[in-house]
Amino acid sequence: MGRVVKFAPKKLKSGKWQLNLPPLMSDTGKRKRVVFDTKEKAQERANFMKDWHGSKLRGLARHASPEFILEALDCQEAAAAMGFDTLKAAFSAMSRDYEKRNSSGTFRELVTAFEADHKANWSKNYIAKRWGPFLSRMADLDDVPIGLQDSDYWRKWFTEWRRANTPSVATYNQTLGMIRALFGHEKARKSHAFNPLAPIPGAKESQAKTISISTPAEVNAILLWCQENDAALIPYFVLGFFAGMRPEAEIQHATFERINFVTKTIDCRTTKTRKASRRHIPLEDAAAAWLAPFARRKGSIMVPNFRKRFDAARVGAAAALKLPEFPWGHDCMRHSYGSYWEAAHRNETGCREKLSYNMGHTSFKTFDQYYRNDRTEAEAKSYWSIMPTAAEGVVSMVGA
Repeated sequence: MGRVVKFAPKKLKSGKWQLNLPPLMSDTGKRKRVVFDTKEKAQERANFMKDWHGSKLRGLARHASPEFILEALDCQEAAAAMGFDTLKAAFSAMSRDYEKRNSSGTFRELVTAFEADHKANWSKNYIAKRWGPFLSRMADLDDVPIGLQDSDYWRKWFTEWRRANTPSVATYNQTLGMIRALFGHEKARKSHAFNPLAPIPGAKESQAKTISISTPAEVNAILLWCQENDAALIPYFVLGFFAGMRPEAEIQHATFERINFVTKTIDCRTTKTRKASRRHIPLEDAAAAWLAPFARRKGSIMVPNFRKRFDAARVGAAAALKLPEFPWGHDCMRHSYGSYWEAAHRNETGCREKLSYNMGHTSFKTFDQYYRNDRTEAEAKSYWSIMPTAAEGVVSMVGA
């Protein structure tokens, strides 16, 4: 039988009066002693607690069905298993945790804090093509407290987002990775003991992903068209097809001074991130032959009205090949370089390491996934044998 609650003030040796409160009526969830200066104040508090206790028990009694009692016992056992002395203490802790989560800051505040710490290392290209689109996808979450965004929350969000937008595997995994990075920030760690995105797996391709690769005939056609009609475009295509440089982050920022015909290297510097990054790509024989007429040129390799002239080159090459349009897939120049270079050097020691360095990869994952390919040695020989028809013709066009 439980202890009977008594609200009788007890006089202390100091002359003050003490009132013992049971856990149910204590703000700490444990038995508590309260001291009053006079008996009247202690008795007044005792009378109030008696009335409250009586009404509380009578109110509970009206609803104390067998099911209610069983549920209360289950809750009491659960609270004890979690280390709480009373059910009230358990709910108080849960309430404090809920308040903490609600006051943890919003998703927008987390994004702002993360951006302030990392934006200095981002390139304009990354901000425009990766960070900007990411923020637009997350706009509806700006006011959601990050403390409430646990693993279950994000599982549901990704399921609904995928159903409504059918993102590509790459977009899905990029979004997952970026949110995971956000919740690694110290602002999120204050309300999450572990990263809530950690248990959520990435998406996988339903079938092997292919990359766009130009044929030797296509590369030959577009370079010969440039030689005959717009030679100033040649360096752009050569740095892409024969050096594997990134079109936007590297080729568009390349200068003639960085092509060294003595050491047979290309000093490649990237703007993919603001962190200084450079590599020295070997100047292949085919690239050297096409670039020889430009050996004394200085400044940017890019030409005025580039887009109009680039499109004209594709139209001209398509006509030469008798095609309705010139095939041009995403990063096809860079992918062609990697694929035909691997085919030409696959039997050599260090092929994977050398190609990964030439292309600026930070791991071998991309090589293993895309460039360990089925291009034959004959195709590679044909590709790396693409040469200008007559050097003097190129010189005359360059000087025009």
